[in-house]
Amino acid sequence: MDCHDATARFSDLRDGHLGDGELAELERHLSACHTCRQEWADFERTVETLQDLGAVEPSPGFAARVRAMIEAPPWHRR
Repeated sequence: MDCHDATARFSDLRDGHLGDGELAELERHLSACHTCRQEWADFERTVETLQDLGAVEPSPGFAARVRAMIEAPPWHRR
């Protein structure tokens, strides 16, 4: 496993979605790679900070505005 593979699995690690083999491989990499250990610590802090922000309620009409933008023809066809 290289650093790219390791960091690509951070979300799955956090969510508990890694199989035993993948988990062991990632743990071996993290134990040997200072850079990825630091990236993992930063990732964890970021997720915790985002969770501390709490839920955000969209403004009234948000869903309708998004649907309208999705359904609008591209600028070159208007």
